Amino acid sequence: MEDLNVQVLRGFDLKPKTIYKSNSFYICETNKGMKALKKSKDSIENILLQHDIKTHLIHNGFNNTDMFSISKQNKPYYIFNNNVYVVTDFISNESINFQDRISFLELIKATAKLHVSLKNINFKQGDLPSGSDLSVEYSKSLNRLKSIKKKVHNQNRLSNFDVAFIKNYASYVEDINKAIQGLAETNYITYRNKALQEKSVCHNILKKESLIVTRNSSATTLDNIYITNFSKCTVDYNLTDISRVIKTYLKYIHEDPVSIEEVIDTYSKYNPLNDDEIKILYIFLSYPSKFIKVCNHYYFKQRKWGAASMTSRLETILEQREFLNKYMNNTRV
Repeated sequence: MEDLNVQVLRGFDLKPKTIYKSNSFYICETNKGMKALKKSKDSIENILLQHDIKTHLIHNGFNNTDMFSISKQNKPYYIFNNNVYVVTDFISNESINFQDRISFLELIKATAKLHVSLKNINFKQGDLPSGSDLSVEYSKSLNRLKSIKKKVHNQNRLSNFDVAFIKNYASYVEDINKAIQGLAETNYITYRNKALQEKSVCHNILKKESLIVTRNSSATTLDNIYITNFSKCTVDYNLTDISRVIKTYLKYIHEDPVSIEEVIDTYSKYNPLNDDEIKILYIFLSYPSKFIKVCNHYYFKQRKWGAASMTSRLETILEQREFLNKYMNNTRV
C-alpha cells in the first residue's frame, strides 16, 4: 500500500486493509467497506454541489449513486499536500454496455427516475449554472456556420476538411433551420422556464465513464445501473439528457436498435412525456451538434489533432448522421 493513499484514507477516518490500483482511482478495502479513492480535478465548490445532489437523491429514494465519504473535517473531500481527494462507495468496475438492449433500456428507466428526483435541491453553498436556451444556441450556430462558409471561400487552397464542409453545408443549414422553426412551434420555452423554476437538474454526461452496472450473484443478468459523476450538472430541461443518451447509444449500435417509441414508452412510465415534448425530443435529436462542434474546433480553436485526424472525425460524424436519419425515419414523428 502506498503511504500517500494510507494518509489520505486516514483523513476520511478509514483504515485500509488492501489497496488496488484501477485506472484513474484506487480500490480500497477498509474497515467501513469497499471504497474508491481518487485525486479530484473538480473545484471544491463543484464537489460540494455534487455532494448536495447525491444527498438529495438518496433522501428522495434514488439510491443508485456513489455517495462521498465525509472527512474528519466534516467535508466530502480531503486536502493533502495541496491536492484534493475524494472517496466514494466502490460499486463495480463494469461500465454499461450500450450494445446490450436490456442495459440500454434499464439506463432509460434509471434516467427517468433520476430526473424525477432531481428537482428543488437545496444547495448549501453556491448554485448550479443554468443550461443554454437552445432556441438561442441554434440561431448562434447557424450564424457560426455562415461565417465559416465565408472564411472557407476566402481561402486560396481547400483542405479535405474544407471540401467536406462545403459539400455538406447546405443540408446542415437546412437541419438547423428546421430545428429553429420546430422549437418555435412548440412550448419549449415554457418547459425550459418551468425547469428553471423547479431547479430541475440535468446530468449532461450520461456516458460509459459515468454509468456503472452491477450483476446478480450468478453474474449473468443485469442487477442495477448506478449513475455517478455529477460534475457537469446544470439546471435545465430534462429532454436534453435523453437526446444525448440516444445519440450516444447510436454510436455503439448499428443493427436492430431500440426504437425511439420504446425509449419514450420506457421513460414515460416513470416520467411521462406529452406529444409536444416528444416533438421537441425529435428536434433535439435532429440538431447536428457534433457537426457544429467539430467545425468550431477546426476553424476557431487551437487544433490539438492533425488535419487528417480532424477530417476523419468529420467523416465519422457524417456517417453517424446518415444512420441517425434512417433511425428516425423508421419511427414516428
